[in-house]
This record gives sequence, C-alpha cells and structure tokens, in this order.
Amino acid sequence: MSRPDHFIPLKPADYKAIGRVAMEWTAIEGLIAVSVRTLLDRSDNVGRTVTANTQFLTNCDILRALLHLRFSNRPEVQRICKLIEDLSLDKPNHDDHSKRKSPRTRRNEIIHGSWVATEHPRRVYTLTYKAKGKLKYGITLQSAKKVEAFADELGSLCGQLFDEIIPLLEPFAKAR
Repeated sequence: MSRPDHFIPLKPADYKAIGRVAMEWTAIEGLIAVSVRTLLDRSDNVGRTVTANTQFLTNCDILRALLHLRFSNRPEVQRICKLIEDLSLDKPNHDDHSKRKSPRTRRNEIIHGSWVATEHPRRVYTLTYKAKGKLKYGITLQSAKKVEAFADELGSLCGQLFDEIIPLLEPFAKAR
C-alpha cells in the first residue's frame, strides 16, 4: 500500500523538535525517579525496583508523599509539589469549561500523536485518539517552531524543579 499523494514526509526540523520534547521530558522523568530513589533512603537497587516501570503520575504521587514525610511544612516542599502538579495535571479553564492541558498531556500528544504533513498548502498536524469510554479524537496544527518552544518550556520547568529539589536531596545522597 502506498502513501496517498497528498501526504508528504515530515521535514528534519519537525523530527528534531519532536526529539527535543522527548529528551526534555526524559530529564523530568529521570529527576523525579532519582528524587524518589534518594528519599526512600535505601539502596539504589531498592529505589530502582520501586520506580522501574512505574507510571509518571504514580512516581509524582510517591515523590509528593515522600517530600511531605521527610520535610513537612517547608516552603520548598509546597513549591516543588506545585511544580509537579503543574507538570502533570490538566486544569479547568474557567472561561469556557474546557481544560488547560498540562505539559504531560501536551508531551503525550506530540510524542504519541500521529503526525501528518500536507503539501498544498504545507501544513503539519498531529492526530490524537482517546478510546476511554467513548472514542474521541483531536487534530492540532503543529509547527517545528511551536514544538521547539514547548521543548524550551519543558527545559525551563526541569531546571526549576532541579533547583528546588536538589538542595533537599543532598543530605540523603551524602549519607549513602
């Protein structure tokens, strides 16, 4: 079966932007997993066992619980938990009863969406499908520039999370 004439391959800039989103998100996931392993205050093997093959949202919940357990009532904990919540949870948009997509949702749409490019006019779209309960789909106009900007946003969020959480983890890491 051949590709329909009106669909064309993505450009290298599109692939690069998608790859940057994947890399930035991997840094966020890794920071959260390492934080969980460190706060468990157990051997690396125990920590890896806990975080291996665990869904991102579950690791976020575990991290928030460990932060509250280890550092109750510290302002850094509140800021870190807010950052994690902003990264992972969609929020209601009170203006039109829709939801503001979290970076996690936006990342999933970029990484797991079906990318389609058309030639006349040159446009790139992602198609997303949801089959929980009733089948739903979405079509989003994309551009390498827009996806690169989102990758920059993820990098900034990772930097903020890193700057907040590393000082709390240092005493645990030194004790190992």
